[in-house]
Amino acid sequence: MIHRSTNLKEVVVYGRLEPPCGGCVIVKAKLDQAQIEYTYKDVSEDIFYQEMCGLRLRGIPAVFVDGEFMQGEGNIDKVIQEVLNK
Repeated sequence: MIHRSTNLKEVVVYGRLEPPCGGCVIVKAKLDQAQIEYTYKDVSEDIFYQEMCGLRLRGIPAVFVDGEFMQGEGNIDKVIQEVLNK
């Protein structure tokens, strides 16, 4: 798990580091570029895979802001605006 947190909003990303998930790489890069801190839960680790299944997520990347599911790569620009606008 990668954890970063100084935002006023909590951002959590479910993704996979190895083998690389293309959308996950894009989401991480965009959040890093916007200097948004987040918790990255690598679903190749069983604990995070089980957590993801419990949330009934259908795929990765999956992004949450303050507990609200914001979809994945296709909505990352919206997520960035949401977090930066506080």
